[in-house]
Amino acid sequence: MMLYKYKKLVLLLLYILGILFPYLAFSSQDIKKVADNKASKVIIEPNNIPKNTNKNLTEQDLIHTIAEAIKPPIPTKEGVEINYGFTPAVPVNLGGNASKSTNLNIKIENQLTAELPLVEIINKGYRAALAGHYESAIFLYKKALVHDSDNINILYSLGIMYHKLRQFKEAKYYYKEVLKLKPDQPKALHNFLAVIAEESPEKGLQELMLLNKANPNYSPVLAQIGMIYARQGEYDKAESYLRKAMIISPQEILYKYNIAVMYDKIGKYKPALKLYKEIIEAGDSGEALPQSLNIIKQRARFLTTKGNG
Repeated sequence: MMLYKYKKLVLLLLYILGILFPYLAFSSQDIKKVADNKASKVIIEPNNIPKNTNKNLTEQDLIHTIAEAIKPPIPTKEGVEINYGFTPAVPVNLGGNASKSTNLNIKIENQLTAELPLVEIINKGYRAALAGHYESAIFLYKKALVHDSDNINILYSLGIMYHKLRQFKEAKYYYKEVLKLKPDQPKALHNFLAVIAEESPEKGLQELMLLNKANPNYSPVLAQIGMIYARQGEYDKAESYLRKAMIISPQEILYKYNIAVMYDKIGKYKPALKLYKEIIEAGDSGEALPQSLNIIKQRARFLTTKGNG
C-alpha cells in the first residue's frame, strides 16, 4: 500500500515537471523561439480571454464606477505595481537605464515556495516585454493569469502589451478588467482612457469630462483631456489641462514630456527646451522616460542651436 502511494506521488511530480519545464527552464533567448510559435493562437482566439468573477459592467457603468472611486479624498492603498507606462495611444521605448534592468518591480508578501513558478513566469514575461517581444510576453502573462486570474498587475501588463501592438480592443478589455477590480488604479485608468480617446475622441472627451466633474484635480483625467485637445489642435485648452496635470503630479515625467512635445510642435521652443532639459536630468538619474533619452538630447541640442542662431 505504501509503495503504491509513493508511486502515485512520483507520477504526480513527473507530471508537474513535464508541464512547468517547457515554460520555466529557458533563457530570455528561448522565450522568442518557443513562445512566438504559440503566441498568435493565444492572441487571436477569443475563447482564450480569461474569465473571472467580476461583474459584467458596461463601459458606461464602468465610467460611473470610476467616477465614484476617484471622488476626493482618494484612498491610498499600497499595492503591487508594474511601472511601465507610456504616452497615450503611442507605446513608449524605455529610456535612461531602464532597459538594462531585468528585474520585475513587484512586491510579494508572505511568499510561499509553491508560488515561485508564477513569479518566474511573470519575470520571463517582463524580460520579453523589455526586449520588445510583445507577443511572447502576452503568451507568458496569459500563462501567469491561469495561476491568478484576478492579479491586477498581470492584467495591466497584458493591456500594455496589446496597447503596444495597437490592438486596442484587446488592450481596452484588460484595462477594464483592472478597473473592475480597482477603479482608481491611475495607470490603468490613464491607458484605458487613452484607448477610448484613440477610438473616438468625442466619446472619450465626454466620458473624461464626467470623470473630471467627479474630481477636478485628478491628474490622469486632466492629462487625457489635454491630449485630446492637443490632437484636435486646440492648443490653448490642451496647455491648460496638461499644465494642471503636471502641477498636481510633478513626479509624472510623462505629463512633462507631453507638454514639452506640444510646445515644440507649435513653435514655443523656449518652454519646450526648458522641459526637455528637466526630462534629460531625470533620465540621466536613471528614471524611465517615455522616449529614448538620446532622441530627447538630440532634440534639445537642436533647439539650443536654434535659439543661439
